[in-house]
Amino acid sequence: MTIRTQTHAALAALAALATTAPAEAQWPANLGEPDPVGDIVNFFERAKVGAVDVTPVGVMRDTRGADSGFAKPRPTLIIAAVLHTQGAASEIELELNRPTVVPGGFLVLRGAGTQPNPGGAIALEDYSLDLEFIPGPVPSSTKH
Repeated sequence: MTIRTQTHAALAALAALATTAPAEAQWPANLGEPDPVGDIVNFFERAKVGAVDVTPVGVMRDTRGADSGFAKPRPTLIIAAVLHTQGAASEIELELNRPTVVPGGFLVLRGAGTQPNPGGAIALEDYSLDLEFIPGPVPSSTKH
């Protein structure tokens, strides 16, 4: 199953959960109140975000300030990060406002902490990434 397929399956699971469960049942009581801001994480800083440890390592694409002069593409921000789980590390992509399946739920990049720069690149130290962990049932692989 590809990452894109996993993401689509995860979004379908979240949509199903949202329509079948009352709002108060969607957030586990033992986790306290949800954090609407998320956790602020800098590049090359290993941080615990919810139930996972993650280290952002680079910007794969940031077209938020790009102006091609022709058709404007949808602004995109994709961050490369290392996910640390049970003594192993794997690379994941975090796209702005798109849930990424991780053990125990989903990780969402909510913000970059910096404004787009129409004049060029943004220094990595200027980013302060807003990451949110959403606990939930992760869809199992489907067999075709």
